[in-house]
Amino acid sequence: MLFENVAKVGDKIRAYDFAQFGINECYIEGVVLEKGTCDNKYYKCFKIQLTKKIVKDKDVTKNIEDKIWYVPFETTEDAFDKKFFPKGITRVMKIKKEAA
Repeated sequence: MLFENVAKVGDKIRAYDFAQFGINECYIEGVVLEKGTCDNKYYKCFKIQLTKKIVKDKDVTKNIEDKIWYVPFETTEDAFDKKFFPKGITRVMKIKKEAA
C-alpha cells in the first residue's frame, strides 16, 4: 500500500486532509500507536495519538476531544493524485525529530 512503510510505531506523522496543495492547509499530526488493521477498521491504517490539528491554517488542536485518529495507508484519491503528480505525493509523511 502506498503509505504503509512511511512510519513505524513510535514515529510522528503528518497526514493531509486529501488536499496536497493550497493556501488553506488542513492536516493532523500524531504519534503512531499501531499500524495495520487497527480496532476492527475495514482498512489498513496508522492509529495515532493526535498532537496537532490544523484547519484552514488555524491550530484547532485544543478544541478536539477525540485524541485517537486513524490514517489510511491508501485511498482512492491517492491513485488519482499519483497519476497527476508522478514525482510523488505526500498525503502522509514522517516528521523528523527535532534536534535537542
